Amino acid sequence: QKPYVLASHQTWELIHQKNFPMVEQLEELEKMVPSDVAGVNELLLSNCFLEALYEGNVTKREAFSCIKSVVSTLDMKRAFSKLPVNREGTLPEGLTQWNVRDVLDEEEKNNCARFCIQIPNTLSNNALLRVLSQSMQAKFFANLRTKQQLGYIVSSTFSILQGYLYLICYVQTEYPLDYVQSRIEAFLAEFWSSMLHGDIDGNDFNKFKDAVITKLAVQPKSYTEEFGRHWSCIFDRSYDFYKRQHLIEYISGIDMKLLQSFITDCVLKSPRLFVLVKSPLYTDKHKELEAKVGNNYAKPSSPDRVWQSRAERLDFHSTTTWTKQNDIIPALATSQL
Repeated sequence: QKPYVLASHQTWELIHQKNFPMVEQLEELEKMVPSDVAGVNELLLSNCFLEALYEGNVTKREAFSCIKSVVSTLDMKRAFSKLPVNREGTLPEGLTQWNVRDVLDEEEKNNCARFCIQIPNTLSNNALLRVLSQSMQAKFFANLRTKQQLGYIVSSTFSILQGYLYLICYVQTEYPLDYVQSRIEAFLAEFWSSMLHGDIDGNDFNKFKDAVITKLAVQPKSYTEEFGRHWSCIFDRSYDFYKRQHLIEYISGIDMKLLQSFITDCVLKSPRLFVLVKSPLYTDKHKELEAKVGNNYAKPSSPDRVWQSRAERLDFHSTTTWTKQNDIIPALATSQL
């Protein structure tokens, strides 16, 4: 895995309750023998919950007929009263640093610094974060990739999970990690200042809003794409098949003052996480870049806590507040589609 992909996976493993790190899975896999998997398929398929989505030219009767056929074939014996959901952990207040070591390929030369802000998942926060991310993406790339040339893989984006939203910035690089951290923080400080002090004019702001609305309003080009959109509403257990329209309506009413309030009252007060993936190598290029940056730069913020072991991850899992997720099996209802 490339360092930026690994950093994303490490974040996922950290914040999810029912998740086993890839390293631990590989360790268990090496111990397995054929007899360990005997009968597993029958055990899983007789002890599961089935949800299905049919798209296209199919009647309600035909859909039920298909489902009955699948259920009888699987020989599903146990009826769940609640679902075993995978909740997200609430990151602690302030800045957490998660150091990832000894998991990269031994010939990988790149490091990665991945920064994210964890924001409660509500309709209003979802809409506002989309506009904020749209206004940041091009500037982040232009500054850290084009101007400072910190690495080839440089991006800012956002992510939507069941419990939280995430504003994300990452850089894969051969530069020293603390230097890249400081560059990300410097960019964000300047960006927040420009957004809060009106350095963005109304025309640009409306362009950002229109770009987000245009993306949301694009119609699916195939049944596969339409299925994916609808299935996401089942997967997150919201069953809100009109989520895009709700977002468009909310975004249409966003003004600069509302976005500024979102930044000051929510984004800047939310938990932050730096995931740092360090290369196992120390090459001549690393030495050259260290000499180039020297010590003439502002050091990154001191984190409120530093984690770097499995024990610290497990301690976080035992003490954090897990988000509530819909674990109720829905009763039969009239289709919303």
